[in-house]
Amino acid sequence: MYCRKCSAQQPEGTRYCNKCGFSLYEADGTQNGATPVRYLEYAGFWRRFGAYIIDYVILNAVSLGIGAITNLGINTTGSTTDIDIFTYFFSANFLWYFAINFMADVLYWGLFESSPLRATPGKMVLSIKVTDIEGNRISFGRAVGRYLSKIISSLIFGIGYIMIAFTEKKQGLHDIMAGTLVIQK
Repeated sequence: MYCRKCSAQQPEGTRYCNKCGFSLYEADGTQNGATPVRYLEYAGFWRRFGAYIIDYVILNAVSLGIGAITNLGINTTGSTTDIDIFTYFFSANFLWYFAINFMADVLYWGLFESSPLRATPGKMVLSIKVTDIEGNRISFGRAVGRYLSKIISSLIFGIGYIMIAFTEKKQGLHDIMAGTLVIQK
């Protein structure tokens, strides 16, 4: 058994954590019929990175499909001059393609992470899931907020992601901002 607060391992039958004094049992604090508080094992940096790579491949396939179906993301002029590329990136076609892909990303992360599975396909493959601080399922709004917070984690040279390797609960900046954890199943 482990303490939910400080993660210290406890001998069986212990009522309170030997290290921090936190109750190891549910609300009534008794051992008779009460279930021990479950221990959350946090997912580390490399496991989360692997899950992201799988999700990235899936989302790129979706993006290519969107581009092929709508013909918005494909430059068909055949020219590769700097002026044409600049013009293309600020064209209505590219902006629509970007907007559609952004919405697909928001829905992908938001729907999967707030679902009963609590995980994207990449996270499912690596047996990890997203929860709130208490280990419960997160709402769609919180999942979307977590996704949008990843933009900030990326903009500061990826430091928001690197934090995962160094924080106590293996949280990135986006996890701290959204009040979430990524745990092993």
